[in-house]
Amino acid sequence: MSGFQNVVAYAVGPKGSGKTAALWELFIQRHPRRLSIDLNGEMVELRDELVSKGMLDNASNPTVVQVFSLEELRRALRVAAGYSRWHIALCIPPAAVGDVAPELARILNPTKASEEHQSFSKAVGSIAVDCSEASKLIPNGRAHRDMLGLFQTGRHNWLHLLIASQTQAKVDPECRNAADFFLAFRTQETTVWKYWADVASGAIADVVSELPRFHCAYFVKAEQRVYVLDDKRRPYRVLDYQGREIGARAAAPDPSLNEPGRHRPARSARVATE
Repeated sequence: MSGFQNVVAYAVGPKGSGKTAALWELFIQRHPRRLSIDLNGEMVELRDELVSKGMLDNASNPTVVQVFSLEELRRALRVAAGYSRWHIALCIPPAAVGDVAPELARILNPTKASEEHQSFSKAVGSIAVDCSEASKLIPNGRAHRDMLGLFQTGRHNWLHLLIASQTQAKVDPECRNAADFFLAFRTQETTVWKYWADVASGAIADVVSELPRFHCAYFVKAEQRVYVLDDKRRPYRVLDYQGREIGARAAAPDPSLNEPGRHRPARSARVATE
């Protein structure tokens, strides 16, 4: 057994709530090998914004390599396999997701064909796949089965999945159910309140609906706890799923997206992209 444990994190909040920045601060920045599925062509601008706000060290973080087809992605991954840190953005329009889903899934989450076979992600020691437009990547009722497969079996291929959307109702429930961690931001929508009530309780849904701007509720499914974080991601309340206060203001969990933390040889990773 490898001891590997993947992370699935899902941030939900209206436009301008800070969900993308929070997903970056709490999860994405922890991983040195990153593939962004960029449906709006905004990844370079987002990176520049993080640099300008001092949230990203430009010197020690890789620049974004943009690719615009799956063939370009394959070539970029073969090159990236020789490096310990990289960030590739696959730029595709939302309308093309269904067309590229089967082949993209074969690249990221292939079925094991033999004892020697392993995925690209496993070959390099795990990668993080992120998307800030989950409602377009895995829309509720219209998600491609191969895209859903990333959430159902991606852990076997050492994939971390980090997604965000403005509302959970537009995202396929398979993906919501797979999440180990939620980041919830203030909204007054009844459907969102009901969702957090179903995940935890009405008391927790009330906490979410009353959050100050840029604060978030950090749900940890394994602990059945909610850490309320300020805009600097510092916890100031810890609640159980019933909304009861839990002792002192413990530090929020620090999930390691680097497990098992090894960068594998480039040769095996090149084979895994074939």
